[in-house]
Amino acid sequence: MRILAVLLLASLAGCAGARPSVERYTYRIGTQDGGLCSATAIAKDVLLTAKHCVGEADTVVYIGGKRYGISHIETDARDHALLWVDQRFPEWAQRGATPKKGDALSFFGNVDNFDQLYRYGHMAGWYGGAMVLDMTCGRGDSGAGVFNESGQLVSVVSAVYAGPIVHFCIAYPLAFSPKQWARV
Repeated sequence: MRILAVLLLASLAGCAGARPSVERYTYRIGTQDGGLCSATAIAKDVLLTAKHCVGEADTVVYIGGKRYGISHIETDARDHALLWVDQRFPEWAQRGATPKKGDALSFFGNVDNFDQLYRYGHMAGWYGGAMVLDMTCGRGDSGAGVFNESGQLVSVVSAVYAGPIVHFCIAYPLAFSPKQWARV
């Protein structure tokens, strides 16, 4: 009986570590114009967010209500923005491969007045060059990193599709080249 209990506890401990928590990489950011978005730490001083969350001339971002300077912004054509900030992050996300239809995904976003709201769902399909995520999302989730089951960053929430019956998150696969990503 004692061996069975030990095996059960060991298997539960293994399951607990099977899905890494990605909340520690996600931040609620306030923008220079008073907007609300989410962002993901991807290096010791770099945040990844949605391009529409910041202006290329922005010089500050608010993380947890505290003001930080932005030293550089780099954007791409897919609504992604890299922000070099004067904040040091203790941990940052690792990049994963573009998900396939049916893959399980999750993110923590900061919709309206809800901080770090967890969402879980699946990659439902493609809409042009964007991924359709079978998850709920809303204003303030833009810029949140989308993670695979291994805890790797695979996308960024960009928009909400609100049809007559359903609501989906729209996200673009990470488009920065390996060379750009390596500079981060």
